[in-house]
Amino acid sequence: MALFEVNLFSSVLNLQTEVWVTLPEKTPEGKLKVLWFMPGGHADASSWVRASGIERMASRRGVAVVMPGCYNSSCVNMHRWHPVNRYIGTELVPAMRAMFPAFSHDRMDNMISGFSNGGYGSFNLALTYPEIFGWGAPFGAGDKADVDWNGKEKERNLVYGDVEMKTSDYSLRTLGNRLIASDRPRPILFHGCGEFDPWRDMNESVRDYILSIPGDPFSYQFSIAEGCGHDGDAVRILLERFFDRAGLPIVARR
Repeated sequence: MALFEVNLFSSVLNLQTEVWVTLPEKTPEGKLKVLWFMPGGHADASSWVRASGIERMASRRGVAVVMPGCYNSSCVNMHRWHPVNRYIGTELVPAMRAMFPAFSHDRMDNMISGFSNGGYGSFNLALTYPEIFGWGAPFGAGDKADVDWNGKEKERNLVYGDVEMKTSDYSLRTLGNRLIASDRPRPILFHGCGEFDPWRDMNESVRDYILSIPGDPFSYQFSIAEGCGHDGDAVRILLERFFDRAGLPIVARR
């Protein structure tokens, strides 16, 4: 496995950014498939390299992983700060492809995932940039439009402002309904959370919305990580299941 720490200036964010990239030692023939993984909450770009087996799991499947910093933004365009959603979808992806020419540009070879706030962010990004991401795999992720912000007004105003959340681009339902009504491609969605996740109800609310859509336009699957909470153990279980769902064979046993 190869691990790169990339520091580059973002014109969209107007600041220096950090991105961690892992490359597998053994790969299938052709271009590399890429997992774009969004950290949650106050985590930085290095958090999942240091605190999980994501590098090993992806390497076993012959997949590269790109882990950017999201600056506690939930990977959205923040109302009072940085447009992180636009940075990832319009600047980070082409920058990484230029630096790593082995990366596939095929949307079905590009999978976006994340955990907790990063899971919601990966959901949002999959629905916003379906031409880039053919797969979405959000874990521990509900819809921020469902959050009770009572007592959290400062956090809400910093990230989302005072917009009506349920009709804004911060709403997964709004993004999903808009995408369904368009002629744009639709990502395949694999969604899951821990059995004892304290926000399991919010995950299941999104699940119920997607399952209510006629015709299953997102080829949606929902999975529960038994015995897990809102934690890295759930992510490890769900990520392996997602790799199986995406048809990624094990190419290296280590």
